[in-house]
Amino acid sequence: MPKHILHMANFNVKTISYSLGKPNPLIAKLILDTYPDIKPEEVLLIGDTIYTDIRLAEENNFRSLLLLSGNTKKEGINAYVTEADYVLNSLKDLTVLL
Repeated sequence: MPKHILHMANFNVKTISYSLGKPNPLIAKLILDTYPDIKPEEVLLIGDTIYTDIRLAEENNFRSLLLLSGNTKKEGINAYVTEADYVLNSLKDLTVLL
C-alpha cells in the first residue's frame, strides 16, 4: 500500500508501513538466490539514489556505483552517511572503471 494512503489510514487504524522495494534485504536475497555462484562482494549494484540503491548495496556487502545522472546530484552526496564505492556522472563513463 502506498505510504501516503497508510499515513491517512493511520489516523483511524494503527498501521506500520513495510517497503518491499529497495533497500529491503529481500531484494538482495532474491539477487543472491538467482545467482547462487556469485558472492555478495562480487555484485556491483548500479543505482542513482543513495538512500535506496546504494544503501541496499552497503547493507548487503555488495559493491556500489552511484550514477549522478538520476536522483542524486554531486552536491547532495555529502548529505548522507551511506557512501558508494564508485561515483560516475553517467553510465557512459563506465568504461573508465573497466
